[in-house]
Amino acid sequence: MEVFLQDSITGIAYDISDIVEKIIWECSINNNPSKLKIFLIKKNDLKINKGSQVTFRYKGDNVFYGFTFEDENDSNESNDILAYAQTRYLKNKDTYVFVDKTISDIFIQLCTDFKLTYKVGTQSTHILAPAIRDNKRLAEILEMGINETLAISGKWFIYYDDFDIIKLDDMNNLKTDLIISDKANLYGFKYKTSIDKDTYNQIKLIKENKDTAKREVFIVKDSRSISQIGTLQYFEKIDETANDAQIENKADTLLSLKKRETKSLKLDVLGDLRARAGYGVILDLKELDIDTTAELQYYVIENSTHEFTNNEHNMKLEMMVSF
Repeated sequence: MEVFLQDSITGIAYDISDIVEKIIWECSINNNPSKLKIFLIKKNDLKINKGSQVTFRYKGDNVFYGFTFEDENDSNESNDILAYAQTRYLKNKDTYVFVDKTISDIFIQLCTDFKLTYKVGTQSTHILAPAIRDNKRLAEILEMGINETLAISGKWFIYYDDFDIIKLDDMNNLKTDLIISDKANLYGFKYKTSIDKDTYNQIKLIKENKDTAKREVFIVKDSRSISQIGTLQYFEKIDETANDAQIENKADTLLSLKKRETKSLKLDVLGDLRARAGYGVILDLKELDIDTTAELQYYVIENSTHEFTNNEHNMKLEMMVSF
């Protein structure tokens, strides 16, 4: 493990690799920024100012670049540091008006305005509905655009920290050749199904029509599912500039995406830097009757937690599953 700090005030750089006991690196495709928790050995004299740059490499590979936000000391003389990557700054709030913008355009504008280093892997071609985002976190603004792009076009974009940049890309491009197998690198798993979190069999969208002073209601439903598990309704107010065809298309797409039970799969795996949130891996899990090695079907990592010590690298993965 190689860990370097550069003090935000003095500019002095420190190689703290020798006093690092353990590192935990967490990534998520949701609104949570990537973070690095550094556990230092006891009785060290390190003093570092907030905002100091953190660089972490493992076996020569770049893993994390970010900035210190917290340090913690306790009676046992431990000294731990918490650093966040650039996506932490997407928690800032602001107000924007967007017209004729794609999610790629919005991503570029937000990163530029807040002086974040960024890259766009694949440009989105879907023009989002005009919108006012008032007093919203930048991450919320991006998620709204990402969700609309997915609902209308079926293209799922994500943004993530790629060492020292924030990158926006189509998830279809984020595939690895990593195989997770219960015959090789898997230690254990936990599989759960549910209709309690993000399952909906009725979609209700409404639009306020100022010209007629009436509320227009659009409903699509799966009657068979409703008779089986009851009505689980998704509700959303649609921007008044959207036309009927756009709203109906969105309702149909949402029903197609949501009318299924959610499934969660948690894996304990031998560490591999290719496994990070947003990326696709191949599964070979005989106990769950999953073998995607022949057809190369990919499963997306929703959350990844890597734990490093001087001698070991292990990880916990939460997968997005559809089997």
